[in-house]
Amino acid sequence: MDIKFKLFLGTLAILPITIYFIALLDPLAIFSFLFVFILAFLLHKLFFGSFSKDIFINYVYYAFFAVCLAYFHFFLYGEYFDLGGNPLKIGGDDLRYSIEALTGISCRASHDTLLPFSKFLHIFPVIFSLYKEPTHIDLLLVSILAISFIPIFVSRFSDLMFSAKQIKNVSYVISLFCPFLLINSVILYRDGWIAFFFIGALYFFYKKNYFFTFVFLIGELYFRLGSGLLLSFFILMLWIRQFLLSKNYLETKVIMILSSIIVGVIFLVVIFPYLDQYVTSKLGGNLFFRKDFLDKHLLSVTSNQGVSSGMVALYSAPFPIRFLGGILFFLVAPIFSLNYLYSIHGIFWIKQAIVLIFPFLMLFYIAWFIRGLIYAISRKDHNVLILYIIYFFSIVIISQISLQIRHKVMLMPLFYVLVAYGFCFKTKIGTQLGIISSLGLFFLQFFYLLSKAL
Repeated sequence: MDIKFKLFLGTLAILPITIYFIALLDPLAIFSFLFVFILAFLLHKLFFGSFSKDIFINYVYYAFFAVCLAYFHFFLYGEYFDLGGNPLKIGGDDLRYSIEALTGISCRASHDTLLPFSKFLHIFPVIFSLYKEPTHIDLLLVSILAISFIPIFVSRFSDLMFSAKQIKNVSYVISLFCPFLLINSVILYRDGWIAFFFIGALYFFYKKNYFFTFVFLIGELYFRLGSGLLLSFFILMLWIRQFLLSKNYLETKVIMILSSIIVGVIFLVVIFPYLDQYVTSKLGGNLFFRKDFLDKHLLSVTSNQGVSSGMVALYSAPFPIRFLGGILFFLVAPIFSLNYLYSIHGIFWIKQAIVLIFPFLMLFYIAWFIRGLIYAISRKDHNVLILYIIYFFSIVIISQISLQIRHKVMLMPLFYVLVAYGFCFKTKIGTQLGIISSLGLFFLQFFYLLSKAL
């Protein structure tokens, strides 16, 4: 029996449970569920020209997790405070986005107007208000719209790049069941949408659908400027490479080179004001290290929690250690840690508990990831190697500028394309290096936990 048909039967079985939980939390939200469900099918038709059971599987599966998580909080604590879990206090990004979207009023001292994500979400309460008083549950059902398309984009991108059914199915399944991607997307964080725009833009670019490439790029820039600029850089580089390899370039090299230079200069001129503003406001004026975030956020979190942080120690080290260690840390993050299962108020964060599954899966993923890299090098497959370069370059940027592990969610769809590639293709030395990498990660994690216990 086909794996997707099995998943279809499974999601068909949990559909009544999902609707029941929605009814318990907010009976009229069932209509919001149906509205977004239909919207998901229409978007699938718009993006891919057809309807598919994939979107049914994905949306029901993620809706089930979203409402279960919300019900868990409501049943245990009697309110929807910060489903994301904020180490400093009850309430955080999750609730703030919700309040802003529902009221249309900014609740952040640093912003007089709504943040872009809140403005986007605010569209839906206006629609839902036609038949009910919009609530947090309605917004959760909207938020999972993006992640519902991620496994589809991952599998279609894999099929487009490799034309191998096994890679297509493997990438679909592992991205669908990724706990790290799941838990940061079924709550009101932007990360699921950022990942959606990132993999969507890459897919449509390679598909040569430049209209949707542009639409997804604009979406990425609007929701998170830094991620959008990074994606813009990749799309520009891929576009230049495409020109350099085209028949037109071979016939008119001078014109193509001049055109590429002109486009590059225009791009830099256009983004410079935004980049300058971003570096000043977000990075404290330092383009290569976000020290302000380390001092004001990471140190305060660990202080309030009363725990020591390996990440704080790593990023307080001299540059060579900070740079190389940061890259390695973000390459395998999130790691196994029990530090943040409970807040300073004694609140249990189920989000953190679910993320603890990922480090065990990463022991396999890193082996397949490395195995795929060695196979691509041995075959001199430049198309695949470019994807690895995009991934590694992004890890370097996030590890030195962002310092927020959840920003890695953006890269997980591309990561799973490469993991599935390594799962299906191998060489002897690639397999050996993959096993060594996996064992190295295991012992690194083991000694980290041992150091915390002593």
